[in-house]
Amino acid sequence: MSESVVCSSRATVMLYDDSNKRWLPAGTGPQAFSRVQIYHNPTANSFRVVGRKMQPDQQVVINCAIVRGVKYNQATPNFHQWRDARQVWGLNFGSKEDAAQFAAGMASALEALEGGVPSGPPIPSSWSAQNGPSPEELEQQKRQQSCPPEHMERERRVSNAAIAGAKLKKVSKQEEVSGGPLVPKAESSRSTGGGFMEEMSAMLARRTYAETLGEEQHNLAKELLEEVRKELQKVKEEIIEAFVQELRKRGSP
Repeated sequence: MSESVVCSSRATVMLYDDSNKRWLPAGTGPQAFSRVQIYHNPTANSFRVVGRKMQPDQQVVINCAIVRGVKYNQATPNFHQWRDARQVWGLNFGSKEDAAQFAAGMASALEALEGGVPSGPPIPSSWSAQNGPSPEELEQQKRQQSCPPEHMERERRVSNAAIAGAKLKKVSKQEEVSGGPLVPKAESSRSTGGGFMEEMSAMLARRTYAETLGEEQHNLAKELLEEVRKELQKVKEEIIEAFVQELRKRGSP
């Protein structure tokens, strides 16, 4: 029995250059969109990804077997990647619909390889020139192309830290008004599992509040010492002045 198409999407195919730590377009010639498809051989229960440039020569830019245990990473809604035995592949999809359709096909293939019953092939989505990525998505894709795979997880953590930092600033401002740390809302939402970030932010806020309070006390002590030093200097100068005047009085006829 011949192979059947599980899904078909439009994307630019990328390869990760580990020596130079950057993404490069697969194949030869200028970068262009390819028709990327997942093929299924029901006799051997095998799958492979095949991509051909959407140009007259239909250059094959990827012919990669899908093996059991492949880790398929959806780095962004439009940029997905995975590693085979030799290299790291990346796909910049022309639209979120293309990306979702291909991801569903990959999930179906991996499920079948694990011994489960694969779901039916996704319904092909229509596409046209209007379905290309928006300027914002293009900029996001360019950043992903220049970012090595090992940095993907780091970027996600930085994004989460930025969200936590924004919430921490808000909590700190509220504490300045109320004069003390607020009771974290995470206590009421902990049972729902949705208050993890709020609880972390509140913990950070309490720690920051304690550190800020200690710093303020330290600054206050410095200011008090400086005021005492100034007052002592004034008293010293007044004593010296009085002593000089007393000596002048005694020395005058």
